[in-house]
Amino acid sequence: MFRLMTMTVALLLVVGQKPADAQQPSDDSLYSVRGVRVDETARDASRARAVALAGAERRAYGILIAKLTRPQDRVQLPDMNESMIRRIIRGIDVIEEQSSGRRYRAILDIHFAPAMVSRFLADAGVPQVVGGGQGVLVLHAHGRGLEMGLWVADQIRDAARGDVDWGNRLRRYRFPVADISSRAAVTAAQVRAMDASNALRLRETYGVGDVLLIFTRWDKVSHSLAYEFLLSEEELSGSGRMISDPAASDAIAERETLALALGTVLERVDTDWREQLLVDMGEGGSLEVAVPSRSLDEWTAVRERLKTVQLVDSVATVSLRIPVSRLYFHFTGRYEQMRLALSYAGLRLDERDGDWWLIPVDGAGQDDARPE
Repeated sequence: MFRLMTMTVALLLVVGQKPADAQQPSDDSLYSVRGVRVDETARDASRARAVALAGAERRAYGILIAKLTRPQDRVQLPDMNESMIRRIIRGIDVIEEQSSGRRYRAILDIHFAPAMVSRFLADAGVPQVVGGGQGVLVLHAHGRGLEMGLWVADQIRDAARGDVDWGNRLRRYRFPVADISSRAAVTAAQVRAMDASNALRLRETYGVGDVLLIFTRWDKVSHSLAYEFLLSEEELSGSGRMISDPAASDAIAERETLALALGTVLERVDTDWREQLLVDMGEGGSLEVAVPSRSLDEWTAVRERLKTVQLVDSVATVSLRIPVSRLYFHFTGRYEQMRLALSYAGLRLDERDGDWWLIPVDGAGQDDARPE
């Protein structure tokens, strides 16, 4: 009896005095456009700066809309002038800046206001993506002739990667460090074979939820590049071949074609994510669920994961008991989208004996048994 009372008090301390916890999830990185480069010349530096900033804001707006929406829906958006774009911008960070005479050069990060962007798109009737999901570890092996490398530095491959915009994407990408443990875990041959079994073990090390394997090979004779990729956990895969400009030198052709292939892979991943989690802000629902609470850690794990789900608007505690408690939450979007978003947060929504259960899932995809 004493143990039961102690557990109940601990749970109440976690929840606090409020019966419901308002939740306003937002992914600021999703609404930021980074690394916008400007270079303008005008009658004076002040005018050049004004022209550069206006151009950067418009470019950033275009990148943001392309990231959050589908091409076929964008025709519904109104034409935006400078003042309209500026109204949905929260702030601008100047990363680098040079100004002299009549010229202004800078690198800018432009941050849009999530709530204002969402309202703008909702008013236009345009569905949008509201979450970027967990990070993705990129393992890219590149071949040339009989050579194939994953960890060894490659000037052309590395330059091509630098030509690709990895940051302004729906998913957050990371490259591994070429340390001893990472080198021992994954080989170029495994990437070539699209074998992610060892690569998945690196997820915890790099704090990501999935692994993207990419293999590319340059053919000097045909001036073409073949590519193949696998986004492991989502089982998204594809392949293709790109032909370069025959007039270009080998190094330039390889670099340009490789950058184009990498960009194509990232766009495929973004498109797949967009189709799964594109949300009409006018849709939504609510659900009451049973939650395992055999310990404080188990209860806390579910609540903390639920807070990371972008589609969940608010959460209320219905009851706190051992071994089962109950939660009520409201969500935006369709039911199947909400269920998918929960799965990306490590939560499984199951219907058992006429009741809904929200179960934490471990990294191996196994869930805890339902408390009896």
